[in-house]
Amino acid sequence: MSEEKNEAQATEKEYQPVVMGIDPAELVKLVSVVVGQTLAPVFEKLNPLLERLSTPSLDADRLGAVIGQNVANGIASTQRRKVSIGEYLAKPHSPNRKDINAKLKRVCMQNGFYLSESVLTDNEIYLLNEITHSGRYCDRFVEVAVLFEEGNQQVDIRFSNATADQRFALREHVEYSPRRHGSVFEALLEMIVEDQKLERSEREVESAMKDEVRAIARERLERQRSGETPQEPEKVRAAQGHVGQSKAYLEAKARAEAKRASAEARNA
Repeated sequence: MSEEKNEAQATEKEYQPVVMGIDPAELVKLVSVVVGQTLAPVFEKLNPLLERLSTPSLDADRLGAVIGQNVANGIASTQRRKVSIGEYLAKPHSPNRKDINAKLKRVCMQNGFYLSESVLTDNEIYLLNEITHSGRYCDRFVEVAVLFEEGNQQVDIRFSNATADQRFALREHVEYSPRRHGSVFEALLEMIVEDQKLERSEREVESAMKDEVRAIARERLERQRSGETPQEPEKVRAAQGHVGQSKAYLEAKARAEAKRASAEARNA
């Protein structure tokens, strides 16, 4: 029992807050001794007078202990609390966290320098994972390069930020809001992801349109090969008017218009 008690006391002492490198108990004792020695001669002269007035005498040691405790508490309130190793490992983006979910799916770089999960926020990691293709964004001030090296995909976000003027110029083209974004880089990534969603929708519409045109052309070619008579101009125009009316085209067009409307509403 005595050994367990000693271990518990040692553990408790180990995690006590340290004030400017001094143990609070030692600081209280030091201030108490200094105050007691300083005020003891004064109190020796005042106590006989207080006894005649039926007033409790003053105790220099007791007053020193009270002052020392208040000094220690005041200094401790301004010091940063010592963080244990367990608390440190539980901080966001620590590679040793067990509950971390945000992980980069590929190598990501900024102006050729590798980005680490330890310095990125969860939202920034999610946005980096959503980038799909290369292009220029933020009024062409930012270039996205999706590279392939030895079969592995890499993403490099490139923009000029060497001088203060270049950083200010980029900031004017990034829709940053402190209420919505944790950083300007997060706002930049969000704009890239939204623009790429619109580009993918537009490509879907173009692909659907090309499929329809190709199907009509194939049908006309088959009719010509089979020896059918050429259609009259009115029938040809009616067939051509069918382009853009298929279900795949209309669905892709509706998705693109919905995304474009949401982007315009967000920018308004």
